Amino acid sequence: MVLDIGTEAVKAVFVKKNNGKVFILSSSVQYFREEGIFNKGFSQEEFEMEIIKRTVLAAKKEAVSLILAKEHIKEPIPVVLTLSPKILKARVAEGICAREKREKKISKKEQKIIYKYILKAAKDDILKENFEKSGILPKEINFLFLEIINKEIDGYKVSDIQNYQGKNLAFKILAVFILNSYLEKISKTLQDLGMQVLETVHLVQAVKVLFKDGDFFDIGGEVIQAFFLKSGVLESIELFNKGGADFTERIFDVFTIDKEEARRLKEKYSKGFLSPETENRIKEIFSVEKKIWRDLFKKSQKSSVFLFGGGSALAEVKNIFKRRKVIDLNDLKSVQDLSKKTKDPQFIPSILISLLT
Repeated sequence: MVLDIGTEAVKAVFVKKNNGKVFILSSSVQYFREEGIFNKGFSQEEFEMEIIKRTVLAAKKEAVSLILAKEHIKEPIPVVLTLSPKILKARVAEGICAREKREKKISKKEQKIIYKYILKAAKDDILKENFEKSGILPKEINFLFLEIINKEIDGYKVSDIQNYQGKNLAFKILAVFILNSYLEKISKTLQDLGMQVLETVHLVQAVKVLFKDGDFFDIGGEVIQAFFLKSGVLESIELFNKGGADFTERIFDVFTIDKEEARRLKEKYSKGFLSPETENRIKEIFSVEKKIWRDLFKKSQKSSVFLFGGGSALAEVKNIFKRRKVIDLNDLKSVQDLSKKTKDPQFIPSILISLLT
C-alpha cells in the first residue's frame, strides 16, 4: 500500500506489481477532521497524531473493503509512506571541488574521496541551515536519501568523473530528510494500526526518475511543491504556501456553510456538477485567488508545465499556465486501474511513487 499523509487528507492506494506493471486494486481518501477530539486533554502534538491516526485508519478500512475478494490482505500491511513536504523535506544542494593536478585522470580511489567529500559537505550545509532557521540539532535529523544527481567537469556534464581529466568539478545533490522523532512516531502509529513501513519516499524521487523535462507542480491542500527538470537533471525544488484549500476558504468566506461543505462544493465545481448560476457565482469568487496564483507562478508561464494533486482539477489552476498538461492515469502506460475508481488527480503522486518502488 502506498500511503500519502498530506496537509489536508490521507490517500491510500493498494497496488500489485507484476512484470513491470502496476495494478491498482483500490484507493481511498479521507480528509482530516477535528471533531470530537478537543475534550480529551491531548497536547497539540498528541492532538495532531490522533487526527492522523483516525484518518489513516478510515482510509485503510475503506481501501481494504474495496479490494476484490480474491485478494487476501494480511497484516501487517507493507506500506510505502510519503508525507507532506512540510514534514518530509527535500533539497537540491550544490557542491564544488577543485583538483590540484588537472592533467591527471581521476582514479577510482580519488572518485570515492571526492564523492564522500561532496556528500558530507552537502549534508553539513543542510544541517547548518536547519539549525540556523529552526534551531533543530543535527542529531535530530534523519537523512533518508542523499545522492549526487549531476556531475560536471570544467563545465561539461559527465555520467561519472572516473577516468576524466580536469580541474573544476561541480555537483548537484538531492537530499531527503525528516525529523527523527516524527518518523518514529508516525511509524509507531502505523504499526499500531496493522501496517509496517517498508520505505519512506519523497515524491521528487519518483519525478526525477520518471520524467526528463518540464516544470512539475503537485497542487496539495495547503502547500504546492514544484520540481524543475531540464535535460534529465533536477535543477531545483520550490515550495509555495498555497493550495486547493485556499479556494475552499474563498467559498467558506462567502457562503454560510462549514468548511467541509465548502470543500465538497469546490469539488463539485471542479467536476462541473453545479447549476450554471452557482458555477458562475463560484467562478466570480475564485477570480481573486486566480490572480494571486497567476502572479506567483509568472516564471513558469512559458514553460511546459505538468500538474497533479487534488488542486489541479480546478480550471482556475489549470488556466494559469499556457502550456500545461494535467497528468492522469492514461499518461502512465504501465499502470492499470483494476478498481476503475482511481481517477482523481490527488492519487497521481501515490501512483508515481508506486512506479518507483
